[in-house]
Amino acid sequence: PRCLGAGHGGGAGRADQTPAPHPRERRQLLDEALPYIDLVFANEEEAFEFSGKSNRNDAFDILNNAVPNVVLTLGADGARASIDNQAAEVPAFRTTPIDTNGAGDAFAAGILFGLESGLTLSGSLCGANYLAMKLVGQPGARLSGAVVDLWREAFSFT
Repeated sequence: PRCLGAGHGGGAGRADQTPAPHPRERRQLLDEALPYIDLVFANEEEAFEFSGKSNRNDAFDILNNAVPNVVLTLGADGARASIDNQAAEVPAFRTTPIDTNGAGDAFAAGILFGLESGLTLSGSLCGANYLAMKLVGQPGARLSGAVVDLWREAFSFT
């Protein structure tokens, strides 16, 4: 994405989500934006592309040295994060995926909600994994059921 404006450490930012046509161009755009980035959510594939590494620990370390806060989703293996100099890794909830559309968004919403609600990093990751698990176990990119009940369920595991 092309960064149009960002507020490092406070102000709103926005991005143009038009994908760059080539990995080199994506990397160049990301390198230009790095000084303005406070938090990165990435899956393993994205972390591997950014870091040039094929080992998840090496890729995480490179991301974590590039930006202050990193959240890495590990698919069926869970998630790992370093936020405000705290580190955590949690396993995934087991499920049979039906549709993965929206899983990353549900996960990101879950961790941000957990952190803003005062949960620990581990608790926030656990709740976020739960929401993502619920989403991939159903068709469609929106959680079915009363969202407030799903939030309560998700964070009851923390």
